[in-house]
Amino acid sequence: MEFDFSDAAKTDDLSQTIDYFAVSQRIAAWGRDKSWKLIERIAAEAADLILAEFKPDSVTVHVKKFILPDAAHVSAVVRKPSLP
Repeated sequence: MEFDFSDAAKTDDLSQTIDYFAVSQRIAAWGRDKSWKLIERIAAEAADLILAEFKPDSVTVHVKKFILPDAAHVSAVVRKPSLP
């Protein structure tokens, strides 16, 4: 996530930044009991959720799928700017 972290860096105050633990918990809860066919869709929907709820300037979501026996993983990356 891109965000102006300068106030948080000066004050060491969590309320001045994005709480990564809160983001991780929200994404985990959001994905629970869901299924998708495409990792691209997961990445795009997760990016939309993060932008809407946590308000970063932009977000990059990288989703990895460990399914192919001859590859470490396959992945999809989605980069999105903040919502207007």
